[in-house]
Amino acid sequence: MLLKKKQLVTLFASIFLSALPIVNASAADFKDDANAPTDSIAAIDKDGNIVKTQDAKQTSAQGKSDANVTITQGYLTLDAVPDLSFGTIGRNKVDNSDKVTQKLISNTSAIDDDGNSDGRIAVTDSRDDAKDGYTLKAKLDNFKNLSKSDSKTHDDWVLTLNKPSNAKNMNNAAYSFGTPNITSNGMEKSVLTSSIGGSGTTQANYNNRDNATLSFGNNVDPGQYAAVITWTLSPNTGTSGTASGNNAS
Repeated sequence: MLLKKKQLVTLFASIFLSALPIVNASAADFKDDANAPTDSIAAIDKDGNIVKTQDAKQTSAQGKSDANVTITQGYLTLDAVPDLSFGTIGRNKVDNSDKVTQKLISNTSAIDDDGNSDGRIAVTDSRDDAKDGYTLKAKLDNFKNLSKSDSKTHDDWVLTLNKPSNAKNMNNAAYSFGTPNITSNGMEKSVLTSSIGGSGTTQANYNNRDNATLSFGNNVDPGQYAAVITWTLSPNTGTSGTASGNNAS
């Protein structure tokens, strides 16, 4: 998380339905209550207990929940980064020089990381005194065979991020998603940029087949391969630091 000003406002809006006298009872109590009418109205609370009214003529059941939202001010934050899974492919031993390109299959993860299973990427800029925006970059590590600890790593596989789906800025501020080719063990590449400071939340999804591809040699040892993606968020100007998250699939 990038910090510009330490100010955080949390809003909670609770919804409470009009209350009538109620008593808590377990399922067993409810079943064994000889005086309870057979058509009693009841609700189940979050602990699995039956909540019933004392009034046998009551014709409705009641429950309570809450709605909440967190509002930030003075921060530049990396909110979400996606896991990217390219599924399963058969090994081809015919031609060592050939490469295969596999489209995105899902957002399942192969290793423990910060990635999410929705394919969501999101950045929030709530800095109230920033004139410039930010840049989000991604770097791809070597691919490793998770099935064999002593197998060699691969530093020439290429992850291509195409335009994501459902891209938007919540405040209709300008932003730009790039379409980088990110080579494993290579340089980091720009994924998302904004030239406007305090632009709010920009988000998108890498969750369908055309959003990303992975290219690699098709004559490799069988096994499940994964590489860490390091996402680095930096302000376009200033020295506020960086926020980063790692994921792979």
